[in-house]
Amino acid sequence: IQEKKLRPIQKGPARMAFGAYDAYGIEDTVIIPLGFTYEMANVWRKDVMIQCGTPIYLKDYIKEYKENPNQAIQSLTDSLGTKLKETIVNIDQISEEPICDLLFDVIENERKKSVFPILIKNNKSLIAEQSIANRFNQLAQQKKELLSQSIIKYKNLLEKYRILDSNVKCGHSFSLIKVILSVLCLVFCLPGVIFYFLPVISAKTIASKKVYVKEFQAPVLFALVTFFVLVWTIIAVFSGIAIFGWYFLIPIIIVFILGFFSIIFFESLQMNLSQLRFDRLNSTVKDNLLSNRSFILEWINEKQ
Repeated sequence: IQEKKLRPIQKGPARMAFGAYDAYGIEDTVIIPLGFTYEMANVWRKDVMIQCGTPIYLKDYIKEYKENPNQAIQSLTDSLGTKLKETIVNIDQISEEPICDLLFDVIENERKKSVFPILIKNNKSLIAEQSIANRFNQLAQQKKELLSQSIIKYKNLLEKYRILDSNVKCGHSFSLIKVILSVLCLVFCLPGVIFYFLPVISAKTIASKKVYVKEFQAPVLFALVTFFVLVWTIIAVFSGIAIFGWYFLIPIIIVFILGFFSIIFFESLQMNLSQLRFDRLNSTVKDNLLSNRSFILEWINEKQ
């Protein structure tokens, strides 16, 4: 289930660990809590934050297990739940998840973002989102309602005018030069787009029409895209080599690289067009957006 909340922990892991102890006398079993927090699990090119938690050592529970097996299993399960909760973003009320997601978006847009590296080996984003979620969870009801109203109003304005928080944060005028450059780069990358269009669109069509449970759509799409692209590339490579010889590998590699970079340039184009929509808004709407964002940012930066 796609929720930013720890689901109830079952007793299976604890029973497996103590089962290994009963059957083979293994006392040095170590359980590593591993948390995954998806920005938006079903949306293309969104982030996932992975965090290793504090190890749990079975030997710390052996004495209790010998005295009261059921209680030891429950203790180990409770400990696993506590440690897992430390590795993820946890929002108490699922209905409040869209509100917190916008808070996360605002704080992320305050940082400088780069296309590369794709893999970032620090947990700054996770710590920031955990802090925001925990603060929001602990807010008094009146303060929570006041903040939620401002966030919902801001969110509705963004959706109404089809703009992003990053456009409001950016604030500078629309750049025609950036749009032209993005379009030119996309045209340059067109061979890659055309080459991978058929396998990718086929995978998306199957996943959207045949998979009805949203939690399964992203993994099925990932598997299908991987399979179709791999098969398509293998067919193209062997067909090309058979017809044109080994030199055909060079254009295939170039097309692959162009296909990858086309994604980045397309995102850049979307961002700039969204900035254009923001710039076209009248001053009253802009001031309203900026006012709401400033109120949200003040709460985020507020010292606890």
